[in-house]
Amino acid sequence: MVKVADSDYPLTGRSSKIAKLKNFKEIRGRVVEKRKTEAGAYVYDIALSDGSVIGSTYATRLEANVGDILEVRAAEVKVKEEDGRRVFTWDNPIVASLKPRGTALTTPEQAEAMARKRRGMAVEDEGETRSEAAEKFWAESWHRSFPPSGKGEFVYHHHWRGLSEEETKLSEEELLQTEHSVHGDLRLQFSDEALFGFTVFLGTTEEVRKAGGDRLVNLPPDDKLQGAWKLSQPVAWLKVGRDKPMVTAPGEVGATSEKYSKFLAQDWGTYQIGVWREHFFELFLNGKKLKGRYTMQYAPVGGRRVWLIGKPKDQTPYAEANKLDDVVNELKGKGQRYLVWARPGEKPELIEVGKAEQLTCPKCGDTLEPGAAKLSDNFHDVFRCPGCKHIFSPCVSLGLNL
Repeated sequence: MVKVADSDYPLTGRSSKIAKLKNFKEIRGRVVEKRKTEAGAYVYDIALSDGSVIGSTYATRLEANVGDILEVRAAEVKVKEEDGRRVFTWDNPIVASLKPRGTALTTPEQAEAMARKRRGMAVEDEGETRSEAAEKFWAESWHRSFPPSGKGEFVYHHHWRGLSEEETKLSEEELLQTEHSVHGDLRLQFSDEALFGFTVFLGTTEEVRKAGGDRLVNLPPDDKLQGAWKLSQPVAWLKVGRDKPMVTAPGEVGATSEKYSKFLAQDWGTYQIGVWREHFFELFLNGKKLKGRYTMQYAPVGGRRVWLIGKPKDQTPYAEANKLDDVVNELKGKGQRYLVWARPGEKPELIEVGKAEQLTCPKCGDTLEPGAAKLSDNFHDVFRCPGCKHIFSPCVSLGLNL
């Protein structure tokens, strides 16, 4: 799509300031979710090589299974920057064919090249590693990444890396006798489409064996494991590795450029959130193995600060052991802006404890008060200018007049 730069997007009808061209792009992606329609056709959610879901296909009579590779013909591939990461979507995705399991998947770089060629745009590469991007994503987005109801589903995987093709056939017990790398991936649903996640560093396979097969599941009271936040991921991960392990080939999600990886679900169930602060997050897990109150804290260890996950001996919810006013005053003194306040079973409340910066409308230049201009409690950091009615966020102008 080509648009006059300073024009608004029309919500209805046609416009002489917008032109649309058609051009098919071929995407080879992995099926991460499969749905059957009432008419007997199939719709698939398709992921690129890094595991990010580009979208759902149009309904097709071609049947494939989760893990299969499909070639999809899309009229357009799009990319945008969202919370410091690339997000891909597509238009008119028609399933073309089923490809052999070893077929190389379309990479994000290839998809970006399609979008750039199609739309004449470019995305800046800031040189961040994936872990740095994940840390930045969570630091900027944590207060928007909780389920509005306060609850959702979770899954906990063992993620094995550095495997040969023959080693992917080994059982979990057999893999634990090797010296391969394994860590835990805790993934939690916060919307109908997305998960947030936390990587748990489990140590060596010997340490995991001595802990009875998993150090997080059998974590002693008040002991903690180091971890790191993950980038937002598609909700299809909730079903991965339950019935059978998911194996990915070199270059695909979770694997290295030369070795395979394997995902096995260790536990799953539901969860509820408790209090969330900038450096403290409280979760109440209800799985078969992971049960109770868990916390993630940004704590000093060995002269630096790291994220630690643990199951405290004291299982009292934070909101019952602390007074809201005291916590708000503490955060104000630290210059922190947000607090999510919740008890298990209650709808969480997002509280803006710090003073927001003054806002300027990017269209007319008027100065406005954030509280008065906020669009709705259902939108985070989205505002409407009272003068020209322009809708925008402090980071990205949406270009809408309503």
